[in-house]
Amino acid sequence: MRVAILLTMFLLPVFGQEDNQPTPETTPKTLADLIEEASDGSPLQQYHLGLRYDQGIPPAPQDYREAIRWYRTAGERGLAIAQGSLGEIYHYGRTGVPENYVEAYRWYRQAAQQGNAIAQNNLGDMYYLGEGVPQDYKKALRWYRLAAEQGDENSQNRLGNMFYQGEGVPQDNEEAVRWYRKAAEQD
Repeated sequence: MRVAILLTMFLLPVFGQEDNQPTPETTPKTLADLIEEASDGSPLQQYHLGLRYDQGIPPAPQDYREAIRWYRTAGERGLAIAQGSLGEIYHYGRTGVPENYVEAYRWYRQAAQQGNAIAQNNLGDMYYLGEGVPQDYKKALRWYRLAAEQGDENSQNRLGNMFYQGEGVPQDNEEAVRWYRKAAEQD
């Protein structure tokens, strides 16, 4: 009897009812519900809706134009993760959305200035490769270092490569190994 009481105490809150029927809190939301919440909601809700469209997470179909719309709405309200995601769509392009380095740079920069390590790394990539900006190893190094100091493994590896190759800095194997080790410690 005691076990039955304990199970009832712990399982009822989980399942909501004795017959395990979903409650309003556990019922999956429709796409219309999510759109309504995002329309009236916080930038984070707008970002999450954009992410659903970007990745095709149900109930949203994969639709990059809608992803851009919601990322832009959240990004214009200052949400760094949305700005960075928008930058990635423009940087790499998607089906029906061509690469646009000017827009990628614009959105990455906004996110990077707020300390978003992924956007900082991606700005570093743009400068390193000369994508939409003049190739500039010193600027690449600056953005990689900002991201690497936050623990971004990709930036730590890129810094290791730059020191190993002597790109934008004097060639320095010890410094290269230091950054490679930091990156390896992330795993």
